[in-house]
Amino acid sequence: MPPHILKEVNQAVAVALDGKGEKQDNQLTCGDSAVKLLSKFGLLEAAVDYATENYSFDFAFEIAKAALKSKVPEIHLKYAIYLEDEGKYSEAELAFIRAGKPKEAVLMYVHQQDWDAAQHVAEEHSPESVPDVLIGQARVAFQKKDYQKAESYLLRADRPDLVDAEMWNDALRIIKEYLPHKAVGLESMAFIFYNRFLDLSEAIEEGSLDMIDNSDFVDTDIPFEVPLPEQPFMTEDKREEIKEWVLALSMDRQVEQTLPLDDERQTYVASLTSPHTGVTFITLHCKQLFYVCKLSEVQETMYMCVGYPVLKQKVEFKRGGRCANKGDWTKFVMNTKASQNEECLDVVHFITKWCGQPLNPAHTF
Repeated sequence: MPPHILKEVNQAVAVALDGKGEKQDNQLTCGDSAVKLLSKFGLLEAAVDYATENYSFDFAFEIAKAALKSKVPEIHLKYAIYLEDEGKYSEAELAFIRAGKPKEAVLMYVHQQDWDAAQHVAEEHSPESVPDVLIGQARVAFQKKDYQKAESYLLRADRPDLVDAEMWNDALRIIKEYLPHKAVGLESMAFIFYNRFLDLSEAIEEGSLDMIDNSDFVDTDIPFEVPLPEQPFMTEDKREEIKEWVLALSMDRQVEQTLPLDDERQTYVASLTSPHTGVTFITLHCKQLFYVCKLSEVQETMYMCVGYPVLKQKVEFKRGGRCANKGDWTKFVMNTKASQNEECLDVVHFITKWCGQPLNPAHTF
């Protein structure tokens, strides 16, 4: 505040308080005469600024509420910042809310890593700030190298675009330690389908499906009756290789020789139609999912287009009727951004031509 204005404010306040106001604990109080005098000299706003700069917030509120109501939110904001600096976070939260700045309270708690308080304020007063809380938690999880938790927070925040490539390069190195465990689940499914392939190969040779055991596919929408070709497509050497793999895996106790079930629908996770309700969740030709699977023992990146049902959370594309499971799509986006692999980028180009861009910008590349 300029010295001449400061002098005028001091003089006006001193005159106004002559027998009509008091000063307690560095907090000025004033009556109507002080407000009128400050108004007469056009010093109301200057007096409020002077009071807040000197932490006399009660005095500032009195003036503003009496004659300058437009300044009240600003005073609440300055008071909130003061309280935050003093470490009085719950009081600062209330002041931020009264200032109409609940997001500032959320960010204050995020800075303090008080996630419960941040989440509460965001949900109650600033729903658009909920992703900020989740992103803050994700960054802390990344710093602690808890990449799985970080990914979970970013998925919930619907902001995969914020993933830092360097973070994910580190994350991918760590994830390799867990891939063998993930591979066990994939091997269980591979065992069932390769075994089915061998059964069908024998059925082709015999010209009949009568001897095929369908027990592995009960409660799925995988058909029992299929047309048999006259000749097998795969060579004998390849079939022998698969047979040896199936035989070896059958001795592995870690591999469950069953298809993974969707607990909610009580059917195979990739079944499009529930055998219990008859409800079909998607039609394969118009809704397909792309994702990247990287195996630790394979150097190249493998791409798969699968027909898993889109059950709940989904990413919709601009060309009608095409969507993907949100979680898997987000993993694909993040892996592509992190690796900048040419094959991945080719897949992106193809998907964009086929489906258009995702409707939600957060899911674009």
